[in-house]
Amino acid sequence: MKLYTSALLLVSSYSVAANEPVTVTPIEPVLVAMDNQDIDQQFYMGKYEVTVAEFQRFVQATGYTVPNKCMVFTKSQWPSPDKPGSWDSPELVNEPFRPVVCVGVQGAIDYAKWLTKETGKPYRLPTIEEYEFAALAGQKSRFAFGEDYEHSDVCEYENVEDRANIAALKLHHGVEYTRSVDCNDGAIYHTVVGMYRPNSFGLHDMLGNVRELTQTCIEYKDDDNKHCSRYAIGGSAWHWQPRDIVKERWTAADFIGSIEGFRLVLDAKELAIDHWEQFKGALLHAQKRARIEHNKLKSLPTAPKGLVTKELVEHQVQLGWDAAHGEGVTYALYRSVLDSTGKGTRQWQLVKDGLSAPNYRDSNPLSSFISYKVHAVKDGMQSKASNIAYTGQYPKLAIGQKVEAEHYFSQRHSMLSKKDDLQVVGLSTNADHHTPDGYIPFKPAWLKFDLSSETSSAVTVNVRMRGAKDTLLEFWQGHHLVARFNGHGGKEFKEVSVLGSVIKGADQLEIRSVGNNGALIDWFELIPNHIDD
Repeated sequence: MKLYTSALLLVSSYSVAANEPVTVTPIEPVLVAMDNQDIDQQFYMGKYEVTVAEFQRFVQATGYTVPNKCMVFTKSQWPSPDKPGSWDSPELVNEPFRPVVCVGVQGAIDYAKWLTKETGKPYRLPTIEEYEFAALAGQKSRFAFGEDYEHSDVCEYENVEDRANIAALKLHHGVEYTRSVDCNDGAIYHTVVGMYRPNSFGLHDMLGNVRELTQTCIEYKDDDNKHCSRYAIGGSAWHWQPRDIVKERWTAADFIGSIEGFRLVLDAKELAIDHWEQFKGALLHAQKRARIEHNKLKSLPTAPKGLVTKELVEHQVQLGWDAAHGEGVTYALYRSVLDSTGKGTRQWQLVKDGLSAPNYRDSNPLSSFISYKVHAVKDGMQSKASNIAYTGQYPKLAIGQKVEAEHYFSQRHSMLSKKDDLQVVGLSTNADHHTPDGYIPFKPAWLKFDLSSETSSAVTVNVRMRGAKDTLLEFWQGHHLVARFNGHGGKEFKEVSVLGSVIKGADQLEIRSVGNNGALIDWFELIPNHIDD
């Protein structure tokens, strides 16, 4: 097998527009022996995800075309079916040693068939069972490197959603995710293969970087089991937090995206030593280039701590927080305003950026209930937010009053959004931002309101909301269940009513989601029916 380093390094200059086959030498994957003694199976698995450089040879040799319908996710493009991309988009191929993406299951299968034909070796996609065995490297824990519930080790082993990722998506796309693993590997999108520690089997990127396609069909289109509609998929990716290796995930057979790649396996019990030196050498240079960029982003500051407020005279508010470490760090201060007159907005608005000192004096012209947060900033990229600090008077709410959902006193796993020109509150179904298919950990979202009742009473609970029919919400006063109801289904906001009861007391009112089905809430009201004796 001949490998030409210059071809590897200049692969991104090739254009497939001509679609003309040429004579090329395939690049075979670097392989690692696998021995699953539990089922007496021996095979070889790719040490790395298949790269652009490898897939490029296939396209050059065959003129192969991939449907131009990829959901591309890059620095300049947010995934949208209205703006599809292709596997050879410049941002995806400018570094030939990143995983090839935007090829879909069929593209991966066709590549394996071509490589088999060219080499005479039986290459294929792994089954999901083979993938999970290799990814766990013989361990029984969540990950091959341990349970890591605190995510303290994951950035050493995998490219997953972390602080650098959160900062970059806000800068590039104006999207602010609030949760990620609390470490920083310096990568933003998918990166050069083999940049992180391998597992104990010697395999790299088995949990992160890109999700990996398999040949295992989990749902067929028809009864003859010939046409697959869903394939199992392994691992996680740079865009999501990690979760257990052995959890069902899937992708549609015809879906093509830039967060999905693949690696190959070879059916063999023994393998003569192959000549991978040139590929490894070229890869090493690519890793060095990537590491320089990673190290730049590793210097991003962490979220500021200790944000506090102090009310002064004439509606002045003094804010202070602990100074962040590092040179060239400034701060950006945000506030959200809640007032019963509707003049304020609960959306976060920038108060001041470019602050060099960890303090600021703000004015509160509405004499309202205000929330503050602060971000540390370096090179235009913001850290995750500090703790939330409050000042002002929270509006008192009463039974019988129509209450806007954004008038919550405190919340967990909710988000503000605009729908139909209305400000509504969404209850999240995926608080930790895991991959959206398969199993998602259940972490209930809730909103709490300072709403007390002077009497015990039967009430009619009216809620204007949007939610699926299997959405289940509960209203609580302390340990007292006020009401429970389901969503109405459909995509429009509708008013839902259910009978309930309140008890006399000052316990906060809580709206709580039950199950992983979200809802958007516009307003609610508790209308008394009668007073209990």
